[in-house]
Amino acid sequence: MKIAVDARTMASRPSGVGNYLSDFLKALFQRKEFDVILICDVAESEAIRFFLGHSVPVFCYGKRVFRSAGVFAYFSYVRKILLSEKPDCFWEPNNLFPFPLTGFHGKVILAVHDLFPITMPQYYSRRYRFYFRTCIRMSLKQADAVLYNSQETKRVTEEYFPFLKQKSNFVSYLIVPKPPAKEVIDEGFFLYIGNLEKRKGTDLLLNAWCSYREKGGERPLYLAGNIREKGIAALLHEAEGRFADLHYLGYVTDEEKYDLLSRCHCFVFPSRAEGFGLPPLEAVGYGKPVLTSDLSVFREVLGDDVLTFPIDKGENRQMQILSQILLDEHVWSKKLTNHKNYNYAEVLGRYIPETLSERLATFFYEIVYSGSRPFEDRNGSKSKERRHKDTGKRKVRIQNYE
Repeated sequence: MKIAVDARTMASRPSGVGNYLSDFLKALFQRKEFDVILICDVAESEAIRFFLGHSVPVFCYGKRVFRSAGVFAYFSYVRKILLSEKPDCFWEPNNLFPFPLTGFHGKVILAVHDLFPITMPQYYSRRYRFYFRTCIRMSLKQADAVLYNSQETKRVTEEYFPFLKQKSNFVSYLIVPKPPAKEVIDEGFFLYIGNLEKRKGTDLLLNAWCSYREKGGERPLYLAGNIREKGIAALLHEAEGRFADLHYLGYVTDEEKYDLLSRCHCFVFPSRAEGFGLPPLEAVGYGKPVLTSDLSVFREVLGDDVLTFPIDKGENRQMQILSQILLDEHVWSKKLTNHKNYNYAEVLGRYIPETLSERLATFFYEIVYSGSRPFEDRNGSKSKERRHKDTGKRKVRIQNYE
């Protein structure tokens, strides 16, 4: 099976969706029955270099694309590659595409991670909300199948678009890679890793931590990730001026991320809206206490026995509650780390690459080949007639836009 993938989200500085895609692709491209080709805007990230180093063809637009009119030109390039390469399947991992993929006759599989521009409109511009609402409906109608990152995302999406209940779909949880072996120590700091924006509760965390420090709390706070909003940048700058033990690290590599996770005291993730929530699971990989908001998706992904705080209060009340929890850690930390019902290994066992990639591969077969595996007969042996020939190591192709 030849799969073309829009890899723009992992092409420069990947975060949530980019990491989701990279982890699944690393598992899928190793399967002999898959030929993977990547389409991206630039080829700057470690993830893209990994696939180049393993002879995966990469078609590169040649310049960075953001949320602007450049997206339309980029997808014209994507469609051009699809029409020339004629893959069996096109996988769009990032919610939508801006116009119909006219002329492409392969299957289209769309991954939906959230509907936040619809469900949480206060965090998006009016222009982007209109763009998203228009294009998500068109994209969902054209898609032959939909991937969801959680049951919660599936429930919300089908609530807004009931026609999806009749469309093939699959809940494809995110892979949580086994963290590299490190000495797990406690250097006493709170840690947040993720994009810095209001939707992620970054303002809530900064205000709560500043209140915690004013009330006598002594633990430093480390934040890592891309700043997505000017208001967050201003709030961070103000807090840094008040407290020398607030440390903003910017975007961190995987190696730096795992180093921070292995050394933190507690991972704090006060998101106001989340489709899945990978960072808390990565912290669980080192047995660290995790404190999240009480969104239903965290109960689905992390289980019922992690510490949460209510997110359905007003912003000031949310901040007060979180600040007090940080102060009362002698109570909650013991409760969490000694909780008899919380099994770190069992939780992480739901998200191992081998299991999730096998399920996803099976789903691709069901969509592209109506459930039959083209490389095996009914007895499980390889069929004499293959849909394509093994060609050995594939030549790397990087095509730049001109």
